[in-house]
Amino acid sequence: MRDLGPAGILAAVWIIVPAALGFTLLAYLGAASDWLNSLGRGGPVIFAVIFALTSGFGLLPTYAQAVLGGWVFGVAIGLPAALIGFVGGALIGWCISRLVSQQRVEQAIERHEQARIIRTALVGRGFWKTLGIVSLIRIPPNSPFALTNLVLAACGVRLPAYTPRQVIPASSWWHGAEDTTCSEDVNGDGQVGVDDLLEIIGKWGPCSGCPADVDGSGEVDVNDVLAVLGYWGQDC
Repeated sequence: MRDLGPAGILAAVWIIVPAALGFTLLAYLGAASDWLNSLGRGGPVIFAVIFALTSGFGLLPTYAQAVLGGWVFGVAIGLPAALIGFVGGALIGWCISRLVSQQRVEQAIERHEQARIIRTALVGRGFWKTLGIVSLIRIPPNSPFALTNLVLAACGVRLPAYTPRQVIPASSWWHGAEDTTCSEDVNGDGQVGVDDLLEIIGKWGPCSGCPADVDGSGEVDVNDVLAVLGYWGQDC
């Protein structure tokens, strides 16, 4: 945490605050719906602006706001409004993350060989590969939006590769947790999360038959990282 500086503090805030306020929004969904309906034709525009600001500043999760938009405006209007808010929030989050992290996270990564290898494999091999990785990271609807923005920006993902895939909300690509084989739960604690990612990093390299070799290729590598990210937060 000390190596990350302000970025580490921001990460902690962006883990706790959206989760807490997201449940609060869902608890007051009826009141929020009534307020947006009372705005008339300006409702979708105001919704999109609020969506962008609250998600970009790490106050509300995107899933709760998407539920609200669909509830109030329906798919035909709610989806485009949510898309605009999603893109705006991603850009705001990227700018805040770069401002807070500056070069400190990238410098910390450079000091750790395994972290540097993973970063290079994920986002250091050209525009199209980075774009594909960012797309995969955005697939799970329960991936923490603000924290993901921070991680991507702080690790050096540039705007040209970061921006295009933000136009598709994660939930529209999700097919459900029933597809997981639970091999992604590397440490066997019943949930796919940070501990599983750390297990993979710790076993990086040839490792035939070990749990960290999620795809069974005989080597723990970037493909295993992607497998875990694809089922992030799922219960097994």
